[in-house]
Amino acid sequence: MVEGAALEKQCAGNRTEGSNPSLSATSKQTTTTPDFWQTSGQKPGVVSVASPLPQTKSKLLLRGPLKCEKIAVTFCLSKGISILNKPTFIIDFDSTIIRGETLEELARMSLKDRPDRDEIMRQIQAITDQGMAGTLPFDESLQKRLNLFGAHRAILAPLIAQLAQDFSSSVLKHKIWFQNNRDRIYVLSGAFEEIVVPVVTQLGIAAGHVLANKFEYDDSGKIIGFDKTCLVGKAGGKVRQVESLKLPRPVIVIGDGFTDFEIRKAGAADEFWAFVENVNRPNVTDQADRVVKSFDEVVALTAKTLQLA
Repeated sequence: MVEGAALEKQCAGNRTEGSNPSLSATSKQTTTTPDFWQTSGQKPGVVSVASPLPQTKSKLLLRGPLKCEKIAVTFCLSKGISILNKPTFIIDFDSTIIRGETLEELARMSLKDRPDRDEIMRQIQAITDQGMAGTLPFDESLQKRLNLFGAHRAILAPLIAQLAQDFSSSVLKHKIWFQNNRDRIYVLSGAFEEIVVPVVTQLGIAAGHVLANKFEYDDSGKIIGFDKTCLVGKAGGKVRQVESLKLPRPVIVIGDGFTDFEIRKAGAADEFWAFVENVNRPNVTDQADRVVKSFDEVVALTAKTLQLA
């Protein structure tokens, strides 16, 4: 790979703000210095970029001060620019790590012998959609859904076994990526700790990196609600939870719902990547810095496209 000084000379003719006609539509990028790079007086660096570059609204990963005819191969960094930190990832559980929605699967199991099962499931789905679209506060959505069916602690074990077989296809494909990055991955979910923890630990993610709700039970073991002290169970709770962690930046949120986008909107994260492998919500993708079809793209963007020479 060309050293920084040589590559800077090689790219000198392409430092203008205008577009380079030799670049393909997928590799044209307007480049500026990212917020999480800083002048440090170090030797110029070179960042490798996979080819072809995907189209993106992102300003986080694919920015640099120079334009280069070989941009599909290398990104040029000006003197003294270095990357401070690898990203911290906040990843949703429902419809992201797993294909389905935890509460809906819990309801489906609990209602299997009820003649009104289909009608109750339709009501639950409608409330879920309202919450994910941002038209119903999450805490209200959660309690309304729990009130529609009577679940028992005893059903959690078979549900966990089922969800452990319901990973998103690209998650299973990239288990090694999850294991290698587990210290920088946090699972933030409106689902329930009793269910999420035993599922994601199969990916190497520690229980301490799972931030989720907790069930409340009566003396017989019936689920009667959720712990109202959990931040993620409150309206705007995901934002407050991430802020409380004081995570190293940059922070990238990956998820399918409006509450995931709210973290980015509030400034608690640097980017929001809308995950659409399982469900595509237009009001969410329209707000995203990037739309990723699967973890194939997440892995390519984070594990391959930025490698300091």
